[in-house]
Amino acid sequence: MMNKVLRTEVIEVRENKELSKLCHLTKNLYNRGNFLIKKELKKSNKLLSYNDLDRFLKDERCLQHFT
Repeated sequence: MMNKVLRTEVIEVRENKELSKLCHLTKNLYNRGNFLIKKELKKSNKLLSYNDLDRFLKDERCLQHFT
């Protein structure tokens, strides 16, 4: 039996408001993408392609903060 090893990397940086905001927005975008993928999977039993997800997220409010 093979044991699975999970590893994470932690990088400590000084507090920075801009970096903190960017991390928060990135988390929101990631979660929204996961939500859309799960929603489509339940609806049609199909996975969204990268291009479909990209097209959907370009109009999302959470992505507009990056521009």
